[in-house]
Amino acid sequence: MAEEIDRRLGVMLGWARRFARYESALQAAFEVRALGRTWAVASNGSGAVGVAVDAGAVPAAQATVQDVLAKILEKTPGPHRATATVEGLRAWCGDCAAEAPCSHCHGKGHDVPCRVCDGSGACTCSRCELDHDCGGCDGRGRVETCVDCGGRGAQMPAPRAGLLALGVIVDRVLLWGVLQALPADGAVTVTWTDDAWDPVVFFAPDAWAVVMPVRVADREDVVSSVPLLVAASAAARA
Repeated sequence: MAEEIDRRLGVMLGWARRFARYESALQAAFEVRALGRTWAVASNGSGAVGVAVDAGAVPAAQATVQDVLAKILEKTPGPHRATATVEGLRAWCGDCAAEAPCSHCHGKGHDVPCRVCDGSGACTCSRCELDHDCGGCDGRGRVETCVDCGGRGAQMPAPRAGLLALGVIVDRVLLWGVLQALPADGAVTVTWTDDAWDPVVFFAPDAWAVVMPVRVADREDVVSSVPLLVAASAAARA
């Protein structure tokens, strides 16, 4: 079971371990109980994916994480719904596997200019208006480990905004990551609300995925594009 969980959740677990460095609770798969079932979940903080498991297969989630995800799965979905294939959604996302070099250290990871003083080693005091040794680097101008990437030299693949549905803009990279846990030949029910900040939820028979939307009002090419999904009418759902 552990190997199967790692295989299905591998992409999101990898992103969480490398790029969610401030969230120790996300460094491994955890158990969430919702919808009357038990799920092994991986999350990087912006997206999450769960696969059905037996109780006790992975450690229980922290209480706050359990409450947040249970609320999303049980109370947020709808009222808009559409059916899509996992294969079709993956094709829309494109190839998103390649990680990007860190924009601050350019892939070095270590011995990089200090973010606080921009490498000068000095900062101007807001009280006395005199220059002092920078507290971020002790006046050296450089730091041992890049604070942006934690020394990894890489960041998650660069975001790719896409219009999933009318008024719903998501990062296709994040969506690609969660979709890796769902069967490629399967179908999902996609649900979303009219609130641009509510998560988009994807339901499969024995799995689910959640992605948070993004706002890119200045990206006219995204906002004015044709939505991938069109919500089924209320009559069609009845």
